[in-house]
Amino acid sequence: MTQGVQGIVLIPNDVNALAPAANEVLAPKIPIVTVDRNVAGTTEPIVNVGADNVAGGVAMAEHVIKKFPNGARIIFFHGEPGSRPAIDRAKGTLETLKATGDKYKVLADQTANFKRDRGMTVTQNLLTSIGTLPDVIICSNDDMTLGAEEALQQAGIQKGKVMVIGFDALPEALAKIRSGDQTATIEQSPGKQIRTAMEIIADHIRKKTPLHDEAIKPFLVDKTNLDKAERIGEAK
Repeated sequence: MTQGVQGIVLIPNDVNALAPAANEVLAPKIPIVTVDRNVAGTTEPIVNVGADNVAGGVAMAEHVIKKFPNGARIIFFHGEPGSRPAIDRAKGTLETLKATGDKYKVLADQTANFKRDRGMTVTQNLLTSIGTLPDVIICSNDDMTLGAEEALQQAGIQKGKVMVIGFDALPEALAKIRSGDQTATIEQSPGKQIRTAMEIIADHIRKKTPLHDEAIKPFLVDKTNLDKAERIGEAK
């Protein structure tokens, strides 16, 4: 602000802690657009460009239904409690599964805080406690998926025996899909999110067009369309 910027694009890490700073930007009417997550508790709403996380959750559930038309036993991992991506991804997944009736049984519905080490630990505990091997593990991000895959490997479970689905299309997850350790992930197009946000704020500054929210529709990536993933070039 002291440098006289005409606009700000913000990718918030802590959506609550950034509210005071965002309010300082809003007060003098400097245009601001957030990407991925929106800042909570601001004096007025901030325009956001992000993935439609509910649609991403629906895509995960629909992939399970397609692969297991006669039903499946499922473990579901939530992300960080209270975060909007975690809430929306869970909503899309669990409501889609529930709408099919009783065929798709959620054996466990727990949080692993979007973290790889927690994904591994919780999977290890569940493999012991639930007494049956799940058909599917659905994780609300790829870090938890990578932890779950590590737990399966340590338990001596054959590759591909349990379908594992994640979210975010991280390079390491894409490499796991290529090797067969992971079944699928959800691409939320982070590069497209950034480009869209920059276009919106640049057009506002140059052409006085209104700022507006934009939802980017995610899509499922598996072995059949790995080349469509934004970060496939980084998958080693």
